[in-house]
Amino acid sequence: MRGMETVDQMIDLRWVLPMLTGKQAEALGMWVEGYTQKEVGIVMGIGRTGAEGLIERGLACIRRAIEGVSERGIFCL
Repeated sequence: MRGMETVDQMIDLRWVLPMLTGKQAEALGMWVEGYTQKEVGIVMGIGRTGAEGLIERGLACIRRAIEGVSERGIFCL
């Protein structure tokens, strides 16, 4: 755990989670906990590049949501 600032940021971002696919949320959750992309891939049964893609698309979705681009809880694919 990286401290209370990280906890506060995670709590503030809970409203974004429904916009992620289940796999994006799972991959991002592991990555935030400190798993490497390779480890995320192993746990999820996919390659490192697949895990990297899920993490990158999930982060992009979060960025768009924060910037107000994503509307009405539309899933970010």
